Amino acid sequence: MIDIETKRLLPRVPSIRPFDLSILFDHILDNSAWRCSLARLGFDVVCTTSSPSTSKTLDTPAARKTELQMRLRKYEKAKFCRRRKTDKETTISLTGDQIIGDIIDSDMALLPIAIAPHGTFGSLFQRFLYGTDAAPSPPFRDDRPNAKKADRLARSSKVPRALLPRANDFWRKENPDMNYGDSYKTTDPTIYFEHEAGLIISTAVSSHILRAHNKNGHLKPIRCGIDKECKCTEDNHPMPEDDTTLPPTTFLPITTLNHPLPSRTPARNPISGSVCTFLPTDPTASADT
Repeated sequence: MIDIETKRLLPRVPSIRPFDLSILFDHILDNSAWRCSLARLGFDVVCTTSSPSTSKTLDTPAARKTELQMRLRKYEKAKFCRRRKTDKETTISLTGDQIIGDIIDSDMALLPIAIAPHGTFGSLFQRFLYGTDAAPSPPFRDDRPNAKKADRLARSSKVPRALLPRANDFWRKENPDMNYGDSYKTTDPTIYFEHEAGLIISTAVSSHILRAHNKNGHLKPIRCGIDKECKCTEDNHPMPEDDTTLPPTTFLPITTLNHPLPSRTPARNPISGSVCTFLPTDPTASADT
C-alpha cells in the first residue's frame, strides 16, 4: 500500500510528515512474493536545477552526463541532510539529523527521488527501479552521522532493488498472453511505468512553461508586431518610460480592435488561442508570424 505524506510515523514528532510517498510492507507473504525486512520505505521527491549552458567544462556528452549525475547526487544528499523541525503537537524540536535517526530507529528507510529538468532520475532511484549500481556516496560532515547511515541504508540489500525487471518476470509468468496496460504499446510493467512517468514529467514541465507564458503575457510591446508602418498610439499600446526594462524579445497579443488582420493571418497561440506574433530583437527585421 502506498501512502502520501503520512503523519504519525515518528513518535517524538507525530505531526511531521517525513516522506512524500511511502510503502508499508506486508510481512505475511508467501515465498514467491517480494519480501523486505523494513517496516516502511519512504520516498522524498526533489527536482534539480539545470546546469549553466555556457560552462566550458561541459563541451562533451560525457562531461555533461557526469555533471548531471553529480548534480542529482547533490540533491539526493540534501534530502538526507534535513533542517530542524518543531512538532506542532508536542512542541519538541529536533535537528534534521535527529529526525533521520528516528526514521532509521523506526525500521524505515529514506530513498530520495531526484529528478533532473528533462526527467532523468537520480542513481538511488534508478537502482531501486532497474537494479543499476548507484553513484558513490557523497561525503558527509561529522555532525551528520545519521545522514551517513541513511545513505548507506538506501544502498544496502534491505532496500528493494530492480523492482521493474522483477515485476516484468512476475507478470509474464502469471499473464503470458496479456498486455499490462490498455494497449499493445504497454506490454509489461516497465514500459507502462516509463510511459506514465514521462507523461507526469512532461505535464509538470508544460505547466511550468504555461505559467511563465501567462506572466510574460503582461509585458508591454516595444513596437507593433504586425506592421512596421503602423502608427500605434498610447491608447492601443501604452509604452514604458524606459525600454531597457523590457526583454529583447516578447510576445505581443494582437486583437482586431486595434489592428485589422493582414492578408497573411498571424499564427494562433496554441496555449491561449489568441492571435500573436513574435517580435525579433532587431527592430528592422520583419516580424515572424
